[in-house]
Amino acid sequence: MTALGYIYLVLIFSWAACTATVQGAEPVQCPSLRNASGPIFLRTDCTWTPQSISGNVHRARVVASRDRVDQPGTVVVSRAAGITPSVGSAESPGFVLQLERLVLTGFTYAGPGSTAPLLWPLELLQQTGTVLDMTDVRLVTIDQAVFKLWLHTFTADKLAMYWTDNKTFLHIHRWTDGHTTLASVGLLVQAPIQFPNPLELPSPLVKNCRVAATNSTLVRSLVQFAAVFTPQPLLVYLTTNVSIGAFPELPATGVPVNRPVVFVGLQSLVTSIDFQMVVNQLNATSSRYSNVTFVGVVLENLAPGDAVSSELAPPFSIAVSNNVWAVMYNRSVANATRLALLNDTLVLPQESELAYFTYMVTLFTSTSPYLQQQTSFWGGVLHVSKVQFTPGPGSTSVTVNQLKSWYHCWKDVVLTTEPVVAAPMAVPLRPVALSSTRSSPLVQAVHDAAELRVAAEGPVIGDREHVLLFLSNISIAESGSASMNSSGNSNSPIKLMSVMTWIGASPADQDAETWPEYAQQQSAAQQPAATAEVGLTFGYVQSVVAVVNDPPEAPLQLQQLVLGQLPQGHGVATDVTAGKANIPELWTMLLWCIERPMTGKPLDLDGVQLQLPQPEFVYLRAAAQQSSDFVVELHGDNLPALTSSMRVTSEAAATPAAANASIAAAA
Repeated sequence: MTALGYIYLVLIFSWAACTATVQGAEPVQCPSLRNASGPIFLRTDCTWTPQSISGNVHRARVVASRDRVDQPGTVVVSRAAGITPSVGSAESPGFVLQLERLVLTGFTYAGPGSTAPLLWPLELLQQTGTVLDMTDVRLVTIDQAVFKLWLHTFTADKLAMYWTDNKTFLHIHRWTDGHTTLASVGLLVQAPIQFPNPLELPSPLVKNCRVAATNSTLVRSLVQFAAVFTPQPLLVYLTTNVSIGAFPELPATGVPVNRPVVFVGLQSLVTSIDFQMVVNQLNATSSRYSNVTFVGVVLENLAPGDAVSSELAPPFSIAVSNNVWAVMYNRSVANATRLALLNDTLVLPQESELAYFTYMVTLFTSTSPYLQQQTSFWGGVLHVSKVQFTPGPGSTSVTVNQLKSWYHCWKDVVLTTEPVVAAPMAVPLRPVALSSTRSSPLVQAVHDAAELRVAAEGPVIGDREHVLLFLSNISIAESGSASMNSSGNSNSPIKLMSVMTWIGASPADQDAETWPEYAQQQSAAQQPAATAEVGLTFGYVQSVVAVVNDPPEAPLQLQQLVLGQLPQGHGVATDVTAGKANIPELWTMLLWCIERPMTGKPLDLDGVQLQLPQPEFVYLRAAAQQSSDFVVELHGDNLPALTSSMRVTSEAAATPAAANASIAAAA
């Protein structure tokens, strides 16, 4: 965690409503600004009294600092009670006051029309200068009239960039009038309450603002305040590096974000959020007010999306980490911006991701129609309307000056592969990966046969790999595809409109009751180890899935799936009666359930288990026991085409099924 945080400048008056008594502690006097030749670093709690500066000091700088990373991100600075500030109106020509990482509570601030620069803290010094420069400063008042004046002054300025709830906070990203310059300055109002012991004061209490969130308080605060259903935004100032991942522990379904939440880091120091390769931890799915904004932070250990992410991901690809899958929201709702990045740095986990992003934005912003066409899905599907970028800083970064789509917006965002604060973690194993010179894969989650049909028959724009993640066991019979015509083919096949990959993405408990094909005539000791495959059954129907076109590459790749209820080919009974035992149509492992061109690129099976009729399995097992490489002699009209129609790789395996009676008779 960073060693630097905020200083609190707290004026403790003797009024009954604001009095605080320090028991058993002698406050330390703050360093004097008089004759200061450099910055004044405040490293410990101290008492502030109105100070004067000598005539030869033209610039005074007060900066919060910390010596050790285990120190709190905030300290308390209080003005000694009983001392009346001598606030002079005399102006020191050319005098500049710089304040960094301070929280000022109880001061009087110069308003519009004052001889002092706007927002000058009048009790801080015994004279006022001509220039005020504040960075990462929070000004707190208990006067509602003062706060309303601040609102009127800054919201009326069309050049001001700000966030506000119009009641308790106004955060100004950047603003200047030539005399006062603000960078990440918060103007906050709180009720006049009894101050606690100033040596224990954690931060001023502001209804819709967490003034000083640290790693030990952030998740607790989010669980309590971000879950409130309201259009009023929650402003979260981060004063140290934090993590939102495996630790601190999160709710099982993530932190509920039911309102706009704005995370603001320090602009004068690096502020990092380590997501620890965890995804879906900020759950913005339950409210129409939900959205998340990151301002001035470094987002590190960003992971690709997982199977849960894929349910709400389309049209965006879970293979792309810069989609910030730590925030879970529906990414297909038109004109609903749920994620905003401003002045942030995204640390990508792999160089291939930076290469991919650079390649895509280069093509998208090209003046060549041909190159633009290669990223047509960015405009037509992702609804990206504007991208401006520049290379650098350095050879491992690219800066996105502006990116706007229906779903998110970026401004001044740096993508890099160089770690900034957090140690890089290993990227979790995912079912899909990026190619640096190809469009990101479209990944869709499917739970049942109806979703499978919709996803498989949907169009894919651009050169995108189409991936379906099977999150549960699926029987294609449920989609109506299992009804047969007189030839044994499906009356309503699922038609593949694009090259695609089907992947079993979650463990499935394969029990005999749910999937009788898994009931083995073996002892428990002989049962295969638990796998991560999902079951897909075809109802013993031919051509349940149909490849419509003849694509230039493998039309369908199946991974980590268990295929069951596989049909045999046409005319099997007649052939068996005639004594033709080695014809291709007998072999269910040739997948007659998938109609595809019998020439050209093959069907790919990778890590797939096939449930076969017992005789077919026994035949293959006997051949396999004799040699690791063997050939099954087949003869028939379809043989030349079948030899090039399938490719089995990796851990593809065959297991015996509890054979249906008709199949057993045919075999």
